[in-house]
Amino acid sequence: SVGTSHETIKIIGLSSQYTTTNPVSIQVKVTDSSFDCGDLYITIYSSGNDVVTQGGFFEQCFDGKNTLPIDDTFSQVIDTPGSYEIVAEMVSKGLQNISTRGVFTVK
Repeated sequence: SVGTSHETIKIIGLSSQYTTTNPVSIQVKVTDSSFDCGDLYITIYSSGNDVVTQGGFFEQCFDGKNTLPIDDTFSQVIDTPGSYEIVAEMVSKGLQNISTRGVFTVK
């Protein structure tokens, strides 16, 4: 991280590479205290910006110590080799949102 900026949302457990049989399994950590409840969306895009898969986890209420989704993991097998982007977005009741992204390849 650069300077004093801090990520208020981050993806945990993302590898840079997967196989076509190895699921992409991640959790999300939110450290922004204004987000104590919200809806979590996790979307995987292909290199052509098509949505490959999306998971929605609603009414996630947490105290900043939990990883999200609560007592769960987003897990998806991507069976087509290529380069992908994963985006995690948290939307609060006030419709504020914070998001982060990562990239990975499937071989």
